[in-house]
Amino acid sequence: MKMKKLMILLLMAICVLGLSGCTHSMATFMAESYNDNTFDLTFESFDGEKDCYMDVPKKSDGVLNYSGSIESGSITVYYKSGGSKKELMTLNGKDSTTGSIDGIKKSGLKLYFETDGECTNGDFSFEIE
Repeated sequence: MKMKKLMILLLMAICVLGLSGCTHSMATFMAESYNDNTFDLTFESFDGEKDCYMDVPKKSDGVLNYSGSIESGSITVYYKSGGSKKELMTLNGKDSTTGSIDGIKKSGLKLYFETDGECTNGDFSFEIE
């Protein structure tokens, strides 16, 4: 009886660990910061995919201000707000960018980060006005 319980617990642990790894990513020192209408992401080294969700404040004008930079590698950031996923920025090498877009829906904003190999020293900021 004890062996049966042990096997069931072991199987459950394997299932939980197996289901928790939905996307592949490898990161060394990754820091995220959320605050009402802002999201910041900083990493030392990142390879893979990451996504995050931002709430849109009720009194928002629907404008997203963003900035991003990396030291090496290639990363594309996409956004989705109500409709389909659209490219926001692509950074290669020692690239940096700033900009803004409007038309962010009150239903929320989802950001997707996808690398093409390893990226180093990334710094991204997003703010919804």
